[in-house]
Amino acid sequence: MQAPDLNLLVVFNQLYQDRKVSLTAHNLGLSQPTVSAALARLRKTMNDELFVRTPRGMQPALIFPLPYSPIHLVAVGRGRLPRRAGRNNLI
Repeated sequence: MQAPDLNLLVVFNQLYQDRKVSLTAHNLGLSQPTVSAALARLRKTMNDELFVRTPRGMQPALIFPLPYSPIHLVAVGRGRLPRRAGRNNLI
């Protein structure tokens, strides 16, 4: 079994905050297709939709607030959440 890619949690965390794939890509220094692909991998890994597209952007399909979520704690603990991360840091 392959270890999970924890960098996907960074994408999840940023998308949770931004609610828009293009803004998430900009804030992480990634392309929009890269963030979309990361979201697709997360959805497949988690066997869950995770976010629902709405007229106001991507809305999380989670019931807990992010600052208390295990995903946020793992992502923050890795120290990989700068507003403008370099392309070498993620994915």
